[in-house]
Amino acid sequence: KKGAAALAGLGDADATLTLRFEPPSPCAAAPPRVPRMFAATSRLGVGKGSDLLSAFADPDRGLRKWAEVCAGDKALARALFDTLRGLAAPHGGTPEERLERDRHERAEAAAAAAAAGAAVEVTG
Repeated sequence: KKGAAALAGLGDADATLTLRFEPPSPCAAAPPRVPRMFAATSRLGVGKGSDLLSAFADPDRGLRKWAEVCAGDKALARALFDTLRGLAAPHGGTPEERLERDRHERAEAAAAAAAAGAAVEVTG
């Protein structure tokens, strides 16, 4: 109504409004491709999460592996890596990280017991 009132205030003048619709520019960003590893049975929830964590959430190799799977799309690889690491964190990290932490805790407990004079056998 405001626009119509403004035009009505111009008196008897005619106004022409031209709208031109064009397709989006070719440089418009497209959504990233789905990595091939997610294009088959994994979409159905088939597989072991621990295998995915071991392969792709490792702090040393995970990001590099994501970059390979994502055909070099570093932004997508980083987003997937960070998301997977975030999902693993509340559960103690990757299976390898949990195993290493358990070994470290057992070794610390054995050292503390040895310092206290107790005989301890460490296995694992």
